[in-house]
Amino acid sequence: MSFAENKLVNATNVTTVASSDRIWANVGGSIRQILVSNFATSITSLVSSGAKRLRIRTATANTAALSTDNVILGNTSGGGFSVTLDTAANMYVAADTDTASVTVKQINHNSNTLTVLPGAGNTIDGASSVTLTNDSSATFVSDGSNIYTIYT
Repeated sequence: MSFAENKLVNATNVTTVASSDRIWANVGGSIRQILVSNFATSITSLVSSGAKRLRIRTATANTAALSTDNVILGNTSGGGFSVTLDTAANMYVAADTDTASVTVKQINHNSNTLTVLPGAGNTIDGASSVTLTNDSSATFVSDGSNIYTIYT
């Protein structure tokens, strides 16, 4: 079975590709295939044994990224708005926990803009903002002093 046959679901500490009888897990940087006979029970066991769930929330108006956000889905069907990231220093401290990055995605195929703003006193790749439209997305990371984008 190949990855193309499954849907990749990215979790904080465990990345899984799931079908009815197997889980692909990224454990410490190594992809492992786990065969299961009871998929629902295995997922419950995996999560209860320390795997973190990806925290996703949807925004429809101006919002600030929370320290608990992994993904922010920007619904711009009602018009454009902005998402303000935390400061580079705070994002870097969060890297020691389970929220080392935040991905922001404009989820509507339209020209309404979802503007991502850096935290106070910072830039994103040297710019004052990043604009997302037409289902585009970017992941934001920090080295403690700067915020960088990884376009997806």
